[in-house]
Amino acid sequence: MSYKIGIPCTICGKDHKKTVPNKSSAVQAYKEGKPALCSKECRKEHYAKISIREERSCKRCKNTYLVRPKLSRYFCSKKCYREDCKEFPEKYGLLNKAENMRRKTDKVSATKKMLATKVERGLAVDWKDSEWKSWWKKCNAILLKKRKVLVADWDGYDYIDGKYIKDNLKLDYRHRDYPTLDHVIPKQKLYLEGLSPYEASSDDNLKWTTRSNNSKKGNKERKLCNIQ
Repeated sequence: MSYKIGIPCTICGKDHKKTVPNKSSAVQAYKEGKPALCSKECRKEHYAKISIREERSCKRCKNTYLVRPKLSRYFCSKKCYREDCKEFPEKYGLLNKAENMRRKTDKVSATKKMLATKVERGLAVDWKDSEWKSWWKKCNAILLKKRKVLVADWDGYDYIDGKYIKDNLKLDYRHRDYPTLDHVIPKQKLYLEGLSPYEASSDDNLKWTTRSNNSKKGNKERKLCNIQ
């Protein structure tokens, strides 16, 4: 059997109707100080009054914010926390976490899944496509022939970040900062658009950048950097 009782709301004083299994025990509980709250608004107001918060200064931006004393929160927002993690990865053990993640990840299946998704979306070409393989090899052959001519006319600046890198030709060709010729508009995109290897490897589409920048760029198209 259940009972409907009317108890005054702790905040607004309106009668708060509540269904309880035992009338006498419920009334006694409210008399002992248990709050009766009739709505979400009253509930928020009640807990805002009883909530004890302290003012702290964000370790990143130095702005002040309110937080419960027991919480180990030292940043005013997720943005500040992420920026701190990015600047001091060793403090948060992010390098070890990344290493553990790489160790546990099945790289072969992950790579196959990523490639299948790109092929499905038209962002990549399946290497099993014999026409694409032949087209790609022809592009590389044209690039190698043009390299000597283009390096002589090159002003020495990286087209991606604008740094002077011509002196890096003295480095080992496997070095991350060694200059390489890059297709500004990716080969895969031009192949899917139906262009020939000669059109894809025109002088306007071949620009110098470091090996690391070339790798980071991948199959994305980058705008030319304005060199001062």
